[in-house]
Amino acid sequence: MLRVFIIFLLAFINSQTSCAQLVVNDSDLLKNCPIIRLDKSHLIGDSIALQGLRNKMSMYNATPHPTLNVIHIGDSHVQAGSFSESLQNLFCTQYGNGGIGLIFPYRVAKTNGPSGYVSSSNHSWVARRNVIVKLNLPTGISGHTIHSKDPSASFSISLKQDSVITISSIKTLTIFHADRDTNYSYLVTGDDSVKASIDSSSLTNHSSSFIFPKNVFSITIKSNATAPTQKSSTITGLYVTNGNANAAITSVIGVNGARYSDYLHSEWFDEQLSSLNPQLIIVSLGTNESFEYTKLDVNIFAQQIDSLVTLLKGMPSKPIVILTTPPAVCMAKRRSKHIVYVPNPYVAKVRQTILQQAAKNHLLVFDLYEAMGGEHSMKWWAEHRMTDKRRIHFTNQGYRILGLLLARSIAEQIAPSL
Repeated sequence: MLRVFIIFLLAFINSQTSCAQLVVNDSDLLKNCPIIRLDKSHLIGDSIALQGLRNKMSMYNATPHPTLNVIHIGDSHVQAGSFSESLQNLFCTQYGNGGIGLIFPYRVAKTNGPSGYVSSSNHSWVARRNVIVKLNLPTGISGHTIHSKDPSASFSISLKQDSVITISSIKTLTIFHADRDTNYSYLVTGDDSVKASIDSSSLTNHSSSFIFPKNVFSITIKSNATAPTQKSSTITGLYVTNGNANAAITSVIGVNGARYSDYLHSEWFDEQLSSLNPQLIIVSLGTNESFEYTKLDVNIFAQQIDSLVTLLKGMPSKPIVILTTPPAVCMAKRRSKHIVYVPNPYVAKVRQTILQQAAKNHLLVFDLYEAMGGEHSMKWWAEHRMTDKRRIHFTNQGYRILGLLLARSIAEQIAPSL
């Protein structure tokens, strides 16, 4: 019987390559969550899809191995980070810890983010996410953007050493930004004001890379106008590593309210994500499409799935793409003078479309909808205080349990000995 990982994570620091983990077995999981269907908690896919995953991961079973970049893309279920924690710890445990990966100053943008780090700024930044079309700001790799015309604007990000996610440090930093000729340059410092140097070999039109002389746990990024054509700072994401090149990095890309189409319309998403050389991409979207109700056109939705899959699979690194179905969330109904929450029937349509497009494109899919208990299961999760009042989102504990099931399904294929 496969051992599964990390329902509640206990952080510790031994070195920059340590991982946080707590191992439990299937019987413990069933005892605490009888609503879960372990018989449905497996990757679904044909022989082409399964063999593709195994072939892709085979090169990482040797030691040493190249950096394994794993990307988890999603909506509000993903943005807060808890859903992805078990994935981060699975790949960290199996292939080594290469660092946190993609981060963003969510607090500076006045929104929520993963618990493993915190951001702050004394300046006012304009923020946009890819679901908002009114602001004339581009979005890129993270689906979020911050913007300032202040030539001295700065912000800081500090890693939490008591975080429940994988503990790491920062050795290298890549800033994803607007066109180099009009965007400010940057000065980057770390702990004790240690200065990072520019990695000129990795500069691109939409990114700048830096290297610290030693590993740090906090960074400050300050705008620096070095040419008269530079008028503002537009940052679409940050990517950090701990300098361990023979390890795994699992990056979280989540945007509250996002749909498949929103990532397709993100101007620099393809270019900037491709630069990370992703090998495995997990897409957890579909919840927001289910709230379009009667406006939902399953044919258009199917085309949007195909378009995003084509974009991701077409990257030079030829990543394996895994889709997940959305959870069985609820919708509000007025009965007499009261609001009640009932299963959203459109989630089933979204789920079916995702399963069909996965089969069509020879993709693997994790059926979260069924794994969590099916159509009426959200009531159980709510009664056990693992959802919000509207029964759309989960608590951190709920997300960690669902993420555990997702990580378990992948581990069955890539690390059956765990």
